[in-house]
Amino acid sequence: MELTSKLPRQSIMPITLLSLVFFIWGLLTSLNSMLVPFLREAFLLNHVESMYIQLAFYIAPFLVCLPTAYIMGKKGYVSVIQLSLGLLTLGCFLFVPAASLFSYPLFLLAIFVLASGIAALQVAANPFAVSLGSADTAASRLTFCSSVNSVGTTLASALGMGVFMAALVRGAEEAVGAVQLPYMVMGGGALLLAVLFRLLPKQADDKSTLADSHWQDLLSHRTFVFGALAIFCYVGVEVALGTFLISYLTSGEVLSLASSNAGVFVSLYWGGALIGRLFGSVVLKKVNATKILMLNAVVAIGLVISAIVFPGVLGAWCLTLVGLCNSVMYPVIFSMAVKGLGALAGKASAVLIMCGVGGGAVPLIQALLADSRGLVLSFAVPMIGYAVILSFALCSNKLAIAKRR
Repeated sequence: MELTSKLPRQSIMPITLLSLVFFIWGLLTSLNSMLVPFLREAFLLNHVESMYIQLAFYIAPFLVCLPTAYIMGKKGYVSVIQLSLGLLTLGCFLFVPAASLFSYPLFLLAIFVLASGIAALQVAANPFAVSLGSADTAASRLTFCSSVNSVGTTLASALGMGVFMAALVRGAEEAVGAVQLPYMVMGGGALLLAVLFRLLPKQADDKSTLADSHWQDLLSHRTFVFGALAIFCYVGVEVALGTFLISYLTSGEVLSLASSNAGVFVSLYWGGALIGRLFGSVVLKKVNATKILMLNAVVAIGLVISAIVFPGVLGAWCLTLVGLCNSVMYPVIFSMAVKGLGALAGKASAVLIMCGVGGGAVPLIQALLADSRGLVLSFAVPMIGYAVILSFALCSNKLAIAKRR
């Protein structure tokens, strides 16, 4: 594979550690979605109140990415990754007092700090991964790292159902205490990774060239601008589906499944993303990435429409299969948006990660629709998001064809 045989030898250890970084933020990001039904039950919240969890998590990129990009321009990718892992560790450890005090606001603070660390990691890790090999195979390299990320998301759903939701039978305050040990372990793992990155030899291209370019220059790149909107929609719909899938499955108008049984579908949802990314890291070396994005977006739209029109067993499987469609969307959109930006790539990465705020905005919009018009109909929100992604793919393909002429 290109990740091992074609990478420079000095890049093998960084890409290995980066894969572990992708794993831990995938684990924590997916676990955050599992916290929504868990804390909603424990604190007796409605749909909108429980979405403050996602809002706290996904507002962080909007606030921390520009300062992170500035620091990255001064200190380099590896230094930012170390600082980010330290912030992530602090966020994990804050779950201990939040659970001990049975405080929802303190949980939101812990989630925000943790998410700030993850957002800062994304700003540095994505362009760092791109810089570790040929630009032509950047999408494949990012997809490989994303497949490791999906291992984390798949394990998180099992952990969330097996530990968090199962603990609810013991009472709210005792159940909330179940989050302490998992987050302490993950915080310790993040701290260990920070130490390992400290031991890396300095990379020749570790500095992002942010100082050599102007932010407004990004606006002249239409593919980047549309790509930023596509990232906003993608993160939003992925989080919304992962969050509302359990509510859909346990709803009386769908299947009325027990939460433990619904967790199986959630694991399959994230598992589909894992399988798709593993295959995608190979397929993207041989097949046009834009065409794959178009196909996945079309299929995702069809599956979500089916889940709305046919709530029940068919709808449940349709939403679960959307995970497979999601598999390569993020790395493909990201690599397409930053392609050819040169010195602007660092700033572009920061803006794209900021657009992850869609993970807080889109689920909140769906929650408002779910409380006012019904849960099943609320899935029209992710359907619209996939339509935007399809439009981005079509426009990018049109621009690519025009450039070849």
